[in-house]
Amino acid sequence: MRPLLAASAWGGLAIYLAIIGAVAVVALAGPAAASSLAVLGLALLASGTVGAAAALARRHLPGLQMLALAAAGLGLWRAATVTEQSAQPWAEAPTRAVGAVVLVEGPPMPVGAWTMVDARIESLYAPPDLAPPAGRVQLRLPAASPAE
Repeated sequence: MRPLLAASAWGGLAIYLAIIGAVAVVALAGPAAASSLAVLGLALLASGTVGAAAALARRHLPGLQMLALAAAGLGLWRAATVTEQSAQPWAEAPTRAVGAVVLVEGPPMPVGAWTMVDARIESLYAPPDLAPPAGRVQLRLPAASPAE
């Protein structure tokens, strides 16, 4: 009896199923996902890993396509997480003084007469109608004199 699908066709079918699975994960995550690039990366990583595991379960070497899919997914996911963690510009930054409670997330970086600080704004108390930005911001402060 002839097999329903030749052995060489299983590799191509696995790639198509992996891509369809990745697209389905991104579609199900929708706009609620923190970053669609991170979700796509995780979906590709999962698809490539499952495809490679399926090949190993059938006692075959995983195809280069599955390993490349997993590597590309890992790269996309890591790039998205690093991009999300970096300080972003505050699009609606006010032109007047702001009172805020911030959490400094790194060492201060002296730049000439200024000091740059990466911080996350916990809350704003002045002006009351201003919404805090999401994520981290980079503050430019006057340089402080050295303490002894």
